[in-house]
Amino acid sequence: GNGGHERLAVCYMPLTVAEKFRAAPAAAVSNRSAFEPPLERARVVIAACHGLNLGGPRHRCLETARALTAHDLPAVCIPSCSAATLSRLRQPGQERLDGIIFIKQIPSSIHLIKTVRSLTRRLLLDTMDLNPLFQAASCNGESLLRHFDGAIALSRIAWQQISASCPVLANTTREVHYIEHFHSVTRRVSDGSLWPARPQALMVMEHRVLPTARSFCVNLSKALGPEVDFSCNPLWGGMAAPSSRLGFLSQALKMSGGEVQARMAAFLGTGDLFTRVFAQYDLLIQWFHSNAAQRLTNALATGVPVIALWTPTFEEVAAGDPHILLVHNYSELTATVRALAASAAFRRRVSDAGVAVADRFSVGQIALQYKEALGLCARHDENRSAERGGPKASNNTPLPPPRPWRSHRLLAKHGVLDARGNRKRREERRGFCEWNGTARTTWMTRGTGRGVSLTPHTHVRRGETET
Repeated sequence: GNGGHERLAVCYMPLTVAEKFRAAPAAAVSNRSAFEPPLERARVVIAACHGLNLGGPRHRCLETARALTAHDLPAVCIPSCSAATLSRLRQPGQERLDGIIFIKQIPSSIHLIKTVRSLTRRLLLDTMDLNPLFQAASCNGESLLRHFDGAIALSRIAWQQISASCPVLANTTREVHYIEHFHSVTRRVSDGSLWPARPQALMVMEHRVLPTARSFCVNLSKALGPEVDFSCNPLWGGMAAPSSRLGFLSQALKMSGGEVQARMAAFLGTGDLFTRVFAQYDLLIQWFHSNAAQRLTNALATGVPVIALWTPTFEEVAAGDPHILLVHNYSELTATVRALAASAAFRRRVSDAGVAVADRFSVGQIALQYKEALGLCARHDENRSAERGGPKASNNTPLPPPRPWRSHRLLAKHGVLDARGNRKRREERRGFCEWNGTARTTWMTRGTGRGVSLTPHTHVRRGETET
């Protein structure tokens, strides 16, 4: 945004660990107490000021806190930003927290903001879609926002839209971290090879039941063809979503409502239920514009072939892979379904590509992006430097933002490049953190609103330019 700067950095864990966690049986991650540490032991606090009734804040607060805790960063979710609740964050004798993240809304009291600021090394605002309902303090409180270290947005597209509607936030924000929802699929369920005479297709996006919904579903069914058995709108959106989801899962999995609710209360429980549902289908359809990619990555992670309506966000997720099937209209949908039906090899390539793309949004990878946004990767690097005699980072002193460049020599030193200067496969790396090779770092000069785009390192691999 004008007056701030953007930065996209990703901190990686070894692929084998991420794969092990993603493939873990649901029972291994269903114990709630293991993912909800007491407040006095938490290092990160995520605050949903507007509560957890809606799915987005619930996922970004409760599920993210559980994910961070599962990856050795104890975190708690609090569903209120009242003075009484925030005052509980001050624990006698406790050192400063690693981070406090507000979801969508921030307190309107400068006194509360200053109090919270004194308790943490990093203070961030997770904008998500920043609905106008939440914009009062976030978009008009410049004096409040100046106490924040940065913002989190779902994607570049989401941040561009927020910047246009909320220029005060854009001008005040010093750094932006792009962190999508992690996918919650617990295992791969298909390799795409099977395609029965009458394949089953499911619309995976929850949507509101509008007067035009019937014609919408009729048009989609015609495009898919009479040989495809298409379930168009079993999942409703908006305030009807919780009850709709409960009824759909109960019917699809032949479970009682109580059993479904108990499973959904566990960490990744809802994802495990949808994984079992998606396993019953041969084709998954995503046909709604959205700035969030989680439902798309959920579908891709199962290995079931997926066709999605093109959006800028989905194109960013696909990263140019032609086997992530994005179509622009009903005619392209029809042609794509025919191509899938005609070739088992093509379906397997689509399945493999989807799983590979979705792995970038696994719980482990997203948890590590949060760690980088909180400056913990930089602190790890500085503490390693201290072991070699350099200065050690203090937990009570905010670290400067990591430097926005990596030379070939430094990348090779940290095991990201091989001897020829080519980027190693992720499982071969021995470095702890690295900047995402596909990101362009943009630094904006404060006050004038004019930006300077820095592209100090360009790496070319297999015809793809990475900056």
